[in-house]
Amino acid sequence: MTHWRENIENFWYNQEWKDFRDRMLRNEESFDPQFSLPLPQPDLASDGITISRPLLNCTRAEHAYARGGSPLEDAVRKLAVQMEAGYAPAASEHLDATVFPSGMAAISTLIHFLSYFIPPSANRKELHFVVGDQLYPETRSLFHDYVPQLGFGKSIPVDMGKPNMVAEILAYNQGNIVALYYEPLSNPQLKYTNTRALRQIADWHDLPMIVDSTLLPPYLQQQFRLGADIVIQSASKYLSGQADILAGICTASASCMRSLRKFQRIHGNVADQQVLQKLYRRIPLQGERMEAYLKNAAPLVEYLCSSPAVEKVLYPDLEKETRYGSAGAVISFLLAGHSEQEKQEKEKNVVQAVCEYQNVPISCEVGFGQEKYLLLGQSHFGTGTPPGLIRLAVGRSDPEPVIAFLEKIMKVEKVMKR
Repeated sequence: MTHWRENIENFWYNQEWKDFRDRMLRNEESFDPQFSLPLPQPDLASDGITISRPLLNCTRAEHAYARGGSPLEDAVRKLAVQMEAGYAPAASEHLDATVFPSGMAAISTLIHFLSYFIPPSANRKELHFVVGDQLYPETRSLFHDYVPQLGFGKSIPVDMGKPNMVAEILAYNQGNIVALYYEPLSNPQLKYTNTRALRQIADWHDLPMIVDSTLLPPYLQQQFRLGADIVIQSASKYLSGQADILAGICTASASCMRSLRKFQRIHGNVADQQVLQKLYRRIPLQGERMEAYLKNAAPLVEYLCSSPAVEKVLYPDLEKETRYGSAGAVISFLLAGHSEQEKQEKEKNVVQAVCEYQNVPISCEVGFGQEKYLLLGQSHFGTGTPPGLIRLAVGRSDPEPVIAFLEKIMKVEKVMKR
């Protein structure tokens, strides 16, 4: 009987892919997505929805039905490869991408898909995913609650920012690890994981690495350059910039994508054509939007670091790891207080103030990468989040009214009382 590792290696984690990945890993540093600009712009029909005929002409068999693909989807997939690894020679020959209805759809479909290459006869209960100990809440629930229902052993959470700890976990579970899964910048605590350092450890055990880099988009850091094997983005955030769509993008080896795309279409988990149209136009402009976010983030970080209402600002200086050393356009901070209960009370009051005030420059909404500024508290993120945590998503408008408003609500007696 074929060992499950051979199934995965024959399927995509083969020597050809590893050689190409290592060539990308050795490439000189550059943070610029290599788009072939200017991009052809599809014309819109009078209803503002119908895609232009050149992108709808079904010249390939798989384009005969929208669920099987379209020229527009092909164009978005090409953009995804370019933004993640356009610097690499022959990237389009070795890499491919696919678009899902959301980031979580991309993650959950990928994990279910990988399970099909590990038959129940392989004694899945002895096999584990090693995952970052700080994951997006729904992702954490997927690995903690649902992956065991696929027959796997419990996922093993570990601080991916501590390579020695990761090495110990992998050595202790030698031969029983399916893959590593983590976020290079965790949500909402913004804890950084060095993909290049993990690559060295994963190579000792010949393990693939799956990365959700939504908080560090390709304009700031390109994960394939650092050694990732599969990269996932929630395209609803930075890649869209308008918060008017849901989408996720998964990029990996061409052989992996051929099988994943077939699996995706069988399950009907495909992106809408209107969503693809918006992504096609917006992905190449992510640099302009990111520059605006980073410009606005700087004064906000400076203000929060100086505020007596704030105990700690969670916004790492990534030095040479990212463009400008930036951690992006999400800033988390802990409110000051003498006890956990006091901090939690202050967090609830700050969130309530934002929700109750009218005509204010901040909204209480999920998400980031929009024109407006968004705020969420620890009570939204739940278990595992430090008491008193506030996550502020930077917008593209003037940050000064936001600073003035934060100064006002964090001076309210019921919020600042100690």
